[in-house]
Amino acid sequence: MPNCFSRGASDGEQQSRLLFRPDLPMMNRCTRVIPIGSLMLALTLVCLATASTLFMTSAGAIAQDFTPMTTFNGVACASASRCIGVGNMVSSPNSGAAAALDPESGGLSTGQSLQPIRSSGFLNGVSCPSGSACLAVGENSNETKGIAVPLNPDTAMVKGGQELHIISGIVMSGVACASRKQCLAVGHDSNGSGVVVALSPATGAILRGQRARTIPGTGGVGLEGVACPLTSLCVAVGENSGRSAGVAVPLNPATGAIRRGQSIRKVTHKGVLFDVDCPSTTVCLAVGWGASQPSVAVPIDPRTGALLKGQSDRSISARASMLTAVSCPSSSLCLAVGNDTGDPSVGQAVPIDPRTATIVAGQSIQTLKGTGALDAVVCPSAAQCVAAGSSFESAGAVTEILDPATGRHP
Repeated sequence: MPNCFSRGASDGEQQSRLLFRPDLPMMNRCTRVIPIGSLMLALTLVCLATASTLFMTSAGAIAQDFTPMTTFNGVACASASRCIGVGNMVSSPNSGAAAALDPESGGLSTGQSLQPIRSSGFLNGVSCPSGSACLAVGENSNETKGIAVPLNPDTAMVKGGQELHIISGIVMSGVACASRKQCLAVGHDSNGSGVVVALSPATGAILRGQRARTIPGTGGVGLEGVACPLTSLCVAVGENSGRSAGVAVPLNPATGAIRRGQSIRKVTHKGVLFDVDCPSTTVCLAVGWGASQPSVAVPIDPRTGALLKGQSDRSISARASMLTAVSCPSSSLCLAVGNDTGDPSVGQAVPIDPRTATIVAGQSIQTLKGTGALDAVVCPSAAQCVAAGSSFESAGAVTEILDPATGRHP
């Protein structure tokens, strides 16, 4: 996973880790670029701070705005009443930021404010393994190393007595926690190969005796998303080394190693997979997109990383668009979010059945006016999700409260 664009092209592509490549969409805003061999990894950096505003959406609900924060790249919940969002803010040098969020309104939690996370550069993902701890990951301000920092979910501040950790060998795109003691971060190295590293959620440090591991067969954007359906199992998604297919791989969360007897699996015909969630121990849903291609969703067996038996990758949209994040509130329902790839783009949401990767019967893709790109989503309850990203024409970070069954406002 991606955001002065987080993973995309033009305004709607504000996903925090987008490639300038001929086979992927191009962004047209001010960007920061990371060389990866012959590739150029681009993250959009909004160049203008504006006054804080509220945006009216197509359904008449209010999309919360968090200026001077430019975008949310990740969102997670420590409980049904406490969530936290991470992303980027206008500053020099580049700085990540975090916000304690109220999952009922999508706004800042009562009495809280935006928290700059100094020296963090960009925060790309967050996971909360308990009610008292969240772990955010990203990259340093030089865009050359990974960073991990434990946050207090009540305030979004760095946890007392802790500090930001710089981790060599990986630029981190996403993180998931298999337990209170183990989190697994994914990303890429300087060559674009996928890399994973096992971290302590309490400190953000690499687990004792472990190291960043390169996953053979990955490349392009590397590994972008990860989910952990069991304390002993995580599954990561991204792109293959030939830059021709989306991939999935089952991993050991204690070490980051590929699960014994398994290997990386190509699970899409085209496109890159940017996020994954697992509503059960037997099913995961991955989402992504490709250049000039419809968005894609894939049902995955987390134990093998392979397609579910009898299933295939599915085109979700009739035209070019992208899905960049997914959250599943039940074993039969997931909500995927992204944008329409327009210039400027508009955020979108769609309910998907994780067992087949098809749009839920009777539902359709919803366009959410006032948003430019939705790059993250979490569902703290079966009836409500918090989607986050950037507002229309990148005026600032934004959140939306959505019904996962419809992709609309409750």
